[in-house]
Amino acid sequence: MDSTASATLPTFHSIPIRLTRENYHYWRIQILSTVKAHGFEEFLFGTVKVPPNIVEGEVNHAYTLWLRRDQLLFSWIIASISESMMGYITRCNTSSDLWSILETVFRSQSRARVQHLKAQLHSSKKGDLSISDYFLHMQGLADNIQVAEVV
Repeated sequence: MDSTASATLPTFHSIPIRLTRENYHYWRIQILSTVKAHGFEEFLFGTVKVPPNIVEGEVNHAYTLWLRRDQLLFSWIIASISESMMGYITRCNTSSDLWSILETVFRSQSRARVQHLKAQLHSSKKGDLSISDYFLHMQGLADNIQVAEVV
């Protein structure tokens, strides 16, 4: 292994929340904060220019480094996804492919969730709740709307 390439690879910590159909927003926050902390956003969002694999008939070390870094991120994200979600990502080869698929899958679910939460917010009644419990309930709905609209 090229010692220069391996020296630049960070160690990612494990993510406590594994992605399921119900927790995408919280999982996404964990992933993005760690990716940003390690400076890997360009791999996740696909904005890094992929170097050519071969240059002048030789293996391009810049490509090898890019591939190692991308696959490190890819494998770390895969390890944070529950088995029930693996069917969505079986054809992904890079971390940006993986991120793009997950964003697409959950974007439509987010829109539906926002509409549902807004309807709950508009139709909520105090009923038998104390003022403080009613306020917490309404604040929770508003917070969930804000989280769902981030995607």
